[in-house]
Amino acid sequence: MKKKVLFVSESPLSTSGIGGMMKGVLSQLDRSKFEATLFSVEFSGCYNPDMALTPLDIPIVSAKDGDDFFGKQKLLDLVARQEFDVVLIVGFDIWQYLQVFNGLKDLQNGGKQFRLGAIFPWDIQKRRDDWVGWVKMLDFPYVYSQFGYDTLKPVVDNIKYYRPLIHNAGLLVPRTPEDREGDRRILYPGLKRNEVVFGFVGKNQIRKDIQRLIKGFSIAIKKNDNISLYLHTEQSIEGKFNIIQYAKDCEIPNNYIRLKKSGKTVTPETMVRIFGSFDCLINCSLQEGLSWTPLEAMFCGTPVIASDTTAQTEIVEDAGVLVKNTIPTYLPLYGQYGATMMDAMACSPEDISEAILRVAGDSDLREKMREDGFKKSAAWLDGVSNINTTLDEMCSETKSHNIHGKKKIDAILFAQHSSAGDVLMTTQCFKGIKERHNGKKLVYMTQEKFMGVVKDNPYIDEIIPWDDVVQKEYSILYNPHSQKILPGNFNSGDAKLHAMYPYFCKIKEPDKMFIAKDRPDIEGLFDEDYIVVNTAGASEFRRYSHMSMAVAKIGYKVVLMGIGDDPACDCDFDLRDRLTYTESAYVMDKAVGAIVTDSFCSHLAGAVETPAVVLFGPAPARVVGPRYDDRSILVELEPNKLEVCPVSSNCYGQPKRNVCKSPCINTLSPPKIKQSLIKLIKGKE
Repeated sequence: MKKKVLFVSESPLSTSGIGGMMKGVLSQLDRSKFEATLFSVEFSGCYNPDMALTPLDIPIVSAKDGDDFFGKQKLLDLVARQEFDVVLIVGFDIWQYLQVFNGLKDLQNGGKQFRLGAIFPWDIQKRRDDWVGWVKMLDFPYVYSQFGYDTLKPVVDNIKYYRPLIHNAGLLVPRTPEDREGDRRILYPGLKRNEVVFGFVGKNQIRKDIQRLIKGFSIAIKKNDNISLYLHTEQSIEGKFNIIQYAKDCEIPNNYIRLKKSGKTVTPETMVRIFGSFDCLINCSLQEGLSWTPLEAMFCGTPVIASDTTAQTEIVEDAGVLVKNTIPTYLPLYGQYGATMMDAMACSPEDISEAILRVAGDSDLREKMREDGFKKSAAWLDGVSNINTTLDEMCSETKSHNIHGKKKIDAILFAQHSSAGDVLMTTQCFKGIKERHNGKKLVYMTQEKFMGVVKDNPYIDEIIPWDDVVQKEYSILYNPHSQKILPGNFNSGDAKLHAMYPYFCKIKEPDKMFIAKDRPDIEGLFDEDYIVVNTAGASEFRRYSHMSMAVAKIGYKVVLMGIGDDPACDCDFDLRDRLTYTESAYVMDKAVGAIVTDSFCSHLAGAVETPAVVLFGPAPARVVGPRYDDRSILVELEPNKLEVCPVSSNCYGQPKRNVCKSPCINTLSPPKIKQSLIKLIKGKE
């Protein structure tokens, strides 16, 4: 019987490197052994219209799901509803589908017998524990560079090296001298006799470091004006800089730098003519998972200059000129807690210039680089991996979710990555979970900074720090936020967030939220009646700047809680950064009332039933409002988004929220806030 395989990748009809990799995989696939489906990510910017009518002999499921081009929740739903032997992610960075790793592992633990694998790049210059942890979540991790394999092998026992097939190798051949000259006349009008053309091919992105390349070229032409630079890329990068403008800033005359026509994609055959027209390809990127363009250039008989970094080194060494990376810089990438800037190294413009001048001034060197490149590209083809061997290996195991034979820990793990308010909401579930799994130990996993929220919880036996890898070591796992809530775009629905935790844990009667209460030692704090105020949630769009007006002459002492960079306000006790979570619970419990933003403090007020006015910004109260069993002591105030919001919507969590010039929460009236709280307090009295 044929094995059913779900590939997750870009469209093989695209012009991207990942699309080319997927096309190579499909060209190898043995259809007599494997029945394949493609979960296809398609980006219009890299789609080749000349290939649009090319038939593909496998079913294709479009990944796009609303604004999510990668279709993370859609992928989970597909795997949950269909039977696959293998789910194999091809080409994407290890973090691209990270949000659904836990969900896929949960499906395996629930009985789905698929094997989860990925053929992925490792393009950062240093080993990181969070990235290593994500790799370990895969049953079958295949990294497509020797650099990545050497980096990961000491810490990932089952890592394997996968060398992708360069799908268009049959087209990549040198042009005849006559055809080459004709191509150069068409591509570069006004080209001088014997002018040495350096070319770059790739996406215009920070990683490719095109600006330093241009700067290096500007230095070189001052010493050799018989050179020019052709950039086969788009002019702008997301509005951040423009190549033409930067070339002007570097004082490069117009006739020394050329660009492809903006927005135009070309066929593979045309790319062969472009590669062949260069006297030398140059790529000085900060990192490479697999450097396709130098390899393609070498197939076409074109010499290569490249930065000496990550997987690019193994492609170019012994065949081209490598430029050392000596300048510290950074790259926007993803870590355990989201987007971050990772350290990297770049080439100096002076070193780039030196390499350009060396190659431009030595035709014998260029000829040697051309011959060495032929040998290197041929050796690459000799060592490519076969996707059928890979799939046979994946299908040979009988247990996809426990392939290493490690016995799982016989206990319950409840995993909640963040944040404090969400951790507090999960406490509704523990009583029901313990009753369901009578006698089982309950372990709670969260970030260390949030552990205090569940301190002394009567149902928790152990609290451990967050670790993606450790999760799969437990026989019973509850992770509703990562598996269902976060990938499900919860903010667009009508269900309360606090109700989703027990719902997805299948708890019919949610317990009250629990947080221990520790009295803080703050002189005079409890001598008189006081109210608690909080001025900010976790994002800048939940910061309220007018709290001083709201509490002016309110008739009670004012206690400000929160973290140090929350907006200040006129108060009697400024306790920002002075309280633990359990001390905050004690202070909130003893307050006669509270004014809080949509934050941990709003859920804390609900947990201890303190009368509260809750201020909402971009997120709707109907979804993120706190749980109050007695709703007579709760007032939820929201902005009139039809009047104050440019897009007239609850935009929390969506890219369009960035249209905000001023957070809508600040349109809430301070007098109305004050009156609402006084009415609540008087009503309770």
